[in-house]
Parts: sequence; structure tokens; C-alpha cells
Amino acid sequence: MAYEKIVQDNQNLVKFWDQVFTELPEEETELTEDEDSFKELAPSEKLFEAACTLGHKKKVLDFGCGTAWASIIAAKSGCKDVTAVDAAPGAVKAAQTYSSRYGMESSIHLACSGLDFLQSVPFTVRKREYFAWPGEEKPTRRLFCLQKKEEQKKEV
Repeated sequence: MAYEKIVQDNQNLVKFWDQVFTELPEEETELTEDEDSFKELAPSEKLFEAACTLGHKKKVLDFGCGTAWASIIAAKSGCKDVTAVDAAPGAVKAAQTYSSRYGMESSIHLACSGLDFLQSVPFTVRKREYFAWPGEEKPTRRLFCLQKKEEQKKEV
């Protein structure tokens, strides 16, 4: 019973976010064209800096990408292979709009997936870091650092 409730809750969340991203007001998708405007995509300076560090990676997976703000920042910071995935089709469409307006179509690969997408990725969680959104008193959000399964075996 608990598993079915989790599945139903996740499906409801996907529907909610799909509607939110589908109904983005026109002013939300009008972006400035200057060179540094992508810096304003991140919700905070700390998250902008965190996304910038991803630019040094060979590959980045942005699961639950929304508008793909983190993907765009990682690509603008040097990562040539970013995959931005969301279960909500409206989010993927918004991500496509944003990535093309910032000229990152060749670096960011977009995909709409089911909620079970991460089960097919051959990675394990190596490290969890917690952070807080601006205005939150304590860190509750998780950032996962992933590692290939065969690399994990070598470290043991």
C-alpha cells in the first residue's frame, strides 16, 4: 500500500510540474541576450557557484532539470556533455527553450523520462551533500555525487 501511495504522489507531482512549466508566463521565457545573463538563472549565488563547478566534469546528469538552469550553467562553464532529464514534458519544453536561447543546444541533451529513469543509470551514490535554499534555516535539500559502479569496486 505504501509503495502505491508513493507512485501516485510522484505521478501527481509530475502532472503538477508539467502544468506549471506549460503555463509559464511569457515574461518568464523572455531572456536577455547579453553574455553574462545566464548567471541570473540560479536561485542563489551559492547554487550558481555549485553549478559552475560542474563545468569541470566530463559528463553531468541533471535529473529533475526543470528549466535546466543548472545544465546551462554547467555547459557555459565548460562541460561539453550535459544530459538534462525531467519527467514532466512541460519542463523539458521549457528546458529546450532556455538552452537554445543561451546557445547550449550542442552541449545539453534533453530527455523526458519516466520516474524510474535513475534505476537504469549504472551509477551509485558516492556522496550526499545537503544545502538550504535562501531563507531556509537548515539544510534539507540533497545534492548527490554519482560514481560509476566499476570505479566504486576499485576503491574498496
